[in-house]
Amino acid sequence: DAGLGAIGGLGDTYWGKNKARSMEGNLIKFTKLLAIGFIVFAVILNLNF
Repeated sequence: DAGLGAIGGLGDTYWGKNKARSMEGNLIKFTKLLAIGFIVFAVILNLNF
């Protein structure tokens, strides 16, 4: 059991280091950019109308 825990811990560390380059990391970045774009778009619409 201790060996499996060590392997699992190593996997978690590896995943933590490479999360930004993974599909999940890309989805998080895309979501943040979309939210910022939506807020900017909403502010622009409120200024003009």
